[in-house]
Amino acid sequence: MRMPFGYAANQAFEKMSSYGIMLNMVLYFTRHYGMQAAKATNIILLWSAASYFTPVLAAFLADSYFGRFTIIAFGSFLTLLGMLLFWLTAIIPNLSPCDQLTMICNSPTTSQLAFLYFSLCLMAIGAGGVRASSLAFGVDQLNKKERDEGIIERYFNWSFALTGAAVLIGMTILVYIQENFGWIVGFGVPVVLMFISTLSFFLASSLYVKVEPKGNVISECARVVVASYKNRNLNLPSPNVSNDGGYYYDKDSEMLMPSDKLRFLNKACLIQNPQQDFTQDGRLKSQWSLCTIDQVEAFKSMIKIIPIWITGMIMSINFSQ
Repeated sequence: MRMPFGYAANQAFEKMSSYGIMLNMVLYFTRHYGMQAAKATNIILLWSAASYFTPVLAAFLADSYFGRFTIIAFGSFLTLLGMLLFWLTAIIPNLSPCDQLTMICNSPTTSQLAFLYFSLCLMAIGAGGVRASSLAFGVDQLNKKERDEGIIERYFNWSFALTGAAVLIGMTILVYIQENFGWIVGFGVPVVLMFISTLSFFLASSLYVKVEPKGNVISECARVVVASYKNRNLNLPSPNVSNDGGYYYDKDSEMLMPSDKLRFLNKACLIQNPQQDFTQDGRLKSQWSLCTIDQVEAFKSMIKIIPIWITGMIMSINFSQ
């Protein structure tokens, strides 16, 4: 099992740093920027919403164009930079409208708010890059033999346990440091942790398995939908009959038959007429009329994730209340 320490540390420290800053941010905005509690809460909610949305975009970019390692590395750097700039708001007096000695606050200037919002945006974008492909990148480190032994389930269990422990430390110990040692020390610790996280990730980069991006995932899903609609009048063979050339699959694919679930999508990879679907040298004439079995099964997997995704959204709404 290839699970370098740098990757595990990257995930744990990123979670610990992010939650350590987020939990006490309302008090920081009200005490250090003189904001009303309602305005401070709205800023945090918008920042939190952006942090949960950016992983969707980052995951698409990772799987389609740049690869998971590049996106995680870019996200780690942006998160570190955003935390560093946010830390500077507690160090440099000109970046804050409040005098910490007299506790007199003026209205924050446009430049002060712009600097603050810029640091939050960097952290939100960076969090998307780190979290988007974290689990998938970990699975990439497992070889095929280890995956067959059920180690993926154990990897998921340990990953969630490690993440939960990191979040617990960030929401308790780091918050305690902020309350008792001040904002400079309290925000400096997450910056140091994120620096260790980013450094350890890059130091172990030579040990990682880097999977190449597969192209535009959305267009592949659209091809499956269009091809299944075009072939809607075709009759599917019996599930018990082996593939005798009726389904289209890649030569190096391990899947020779589509699954029985969501069988209506199997028509997208059903060969209607080899002479019409392929050229004389065996190339596919139109990618919008016929798809491979792997493309169909990948689209099925995305459909299966939607109920879990929606459930996670509802749970997040309840926690936010």
